[in-house]
Amino acid sequence: MKFIYTQMAYVIISFLLITVPAFGQTDAVIPSSNRSTASLEKNLLFYADQRLSVTQGGSISLPLSYLFDGVFSPVYSEPINEADPYTILIDGLPNYHTQAGAWIGWTTRYWWPKKFKIEVYNVYEGANTWVTVADVSDYASGSFILPISGVAARKIKMTVYQTYSPDNRLGLSEFYFIHPEASAAYDHLMVKYDALGKVGIGTYTPDSKLQVVGEIKSYYASIGQRDISTSTMNFANFSSNNHGSVLISSNLFVDGNDNFKIANAHPSLSGASILIPGNGQPNQGGIVFYTNNPAPVQENQIYSGNISMAIKASGNVGIGTGSPDEKLAVNGKIHAREVRVDAKDWPDYVFKPEYKLPSLNEVEKQIKQKWHLSGMPSAKAVATNGVELGEMNKLLLKKVEELSLYMIEKDKEVKALQQQNKLLLEKIDLIIKHLE
Repeated sequence: MKFIYTQMAYVIISFLLITVPAFGQTDAVIPSSNRSTASLEKNLLFYADQRLSVTQGGSISLPLSYLFDGVFSPVYSEPINEADPYTILIDGLPNYHTQAGAWIGWTTRYWWPKKFKIEVYNVYEGANTWVTVADVSDYASGSFILPISGVAARKIKMTVYQTYSPDNRLGLSEFYFIHPEASAAYDHLMVKYDALGKVGIGTYTPDSKLQVVGEIKSYYASIGQRDISTSTMNFANFSSNNHGSVLISSNLFVDGNDNFKIANAHPSLSGASILIPGNGQPNQGGIVFYTNNPAPVQENQIYSGNISMAIKASGNVGIGTGSPDEKLAVNGKIHAREVRVDAKDWPDYVFKPEYKLPSLNEVEKQIKQKWHLSGMPSAKAVATNGVELGEMNKLLLKKVEELSLYMIEKDKEVKALQQQNKLLLEKIDLIIKHLE
């Protein structure tokens, strides 16, 4: 079917649109173009290059993403060789009959197609044939729209031979297929799908089932952040930065210099967070907990909270310190109902016969020279290194057991002296009686 679209058609459409009877409404379509505000609400081709199979052929090519993004920003080609015309084929359209009507069209700013052909591959009731719906020569307008009916178009192909450019360059802004009964309003425009069914919001190329580039907000909570321009700055934030750090925070965000800052002014919400540091960041491989006393804060204020607890990459845990040097380091007092300490080499060996108990002379000499008992840490060592509870308990018990042995030994000596004294007293009594 040969279709010649002329300027007279626009005059007729305009006349129909401004002469609507007062008693009813007539069916009409305003061509979507670079020169009108008509909507593409029911366009099936939004992001067709991501969702469908779109191929080009011929002597030139165009950046496909511009033709299906709804922006109407034109792109221009190199000159077309008429012997090798430009073709664009869209495959994979839904199998929906056009029913009451559908429209195929394109728009541009300059260098529009002058001689072109549009075909659809009709699969209705097993037809499976190409149908030429437009075969146009000497077209002289920057936009084109064509009603089609009676088909179920699974493919659309446009072939361009000549343009209104002096050297046959092609310009196109948007290619569309308006099908009111086959699409929801703005389907595929607000949410962008790729050919594998992946969904992208804020990206043309989602790499997972759902990818969102930017912040996700729900009332007072936000999820997102990749850099300072996309920072989550709500009262409750789950965010990350380009180092791979993860921040779960109350009224905090990370700025471009990796500083913690207050997200929103508040009379008492002064910020608290859990930070999992990313690549090259302090405490990488660990988890850091920050807390702060409730106080008035201002937006963008530097966070004044402190590290309350840190789990290092080594597994060391610090409470009140960010640099624990043991499995558990506490900078402060500990209040507990009970503490259990595992210990080895408990000093029962002190009571074994082979144990060599230091003499009291040796103990005295140690005290006079070192000012502390043998085997016990000095005051200087305790001030520097602290006290290990398990080890200290062993040392103290050892000294108690040694002291017990000394007391037993002295008890024996005392009893022996007492016996000697008793015998001496008895002899003295006999001497006195004899003298009397």
